[in-house]
Amino acid sequence: MGVVTGIFEFPDGSPVQNGSYQFKLSGDSINIATAACVAPVLITGALNAGGTLSTTLLFNDVLDTNLGFTTFYQLTVKDQGGGQVWNENYQFSGTAANLNTIPPAGSLIASTTGPILLQVNGVTSPNQFKLNAQQGSNMTITDAGNGTWTFAAAAAGGARPRSVPRPRRR
Repeated sequence: MGVVTGIFEFPDGSPVQNGSYQFKLSGDSINIATAACVAPVLITGALNAGGTLSTTLLFNDVLDTNLGFTTFYQLTVKDQGGGQVWNENYQFSGTAANLNTIPPAGSLIASTTGPILLQVNGVTSPNQFKLNAQQGSNMTITDAGNGTWTFAAAAAGGARPRSVPRPRRR
């Protein structure tokens, strides 16, 4: 579980006073720690007079889905009159998330099962979108952390192919 906080303002700098928020999980998932099924229920609440949101969620880094796809939350914020003022996607990890310091994920990769999770040798890549590349004998894979991956092959020892003589022409 983690705590999500954030302050919402209108373009003129005034707070979205006493507005409401709604988080929606992108799809069914499994809580990795408890092996419990997690249904994508709506998590709702109210902003205070200063436009501040504070809620506790099961963060995405502890949720798993079929084929290892990651989940995301869609956050919708409405003003006191019910007008929508914010609608963005977020992926949360760790134990705390301040929305004012995390860029929204925007429209994530179009997929019916949610976005993809990139990993290198089973370790989550900082650039999220799952291809779990596995290095093997004589192969190393390095993730530069910016979406660039380096694959390096070492020369293999062992037997060389032997040459086969060509048939002679008659």
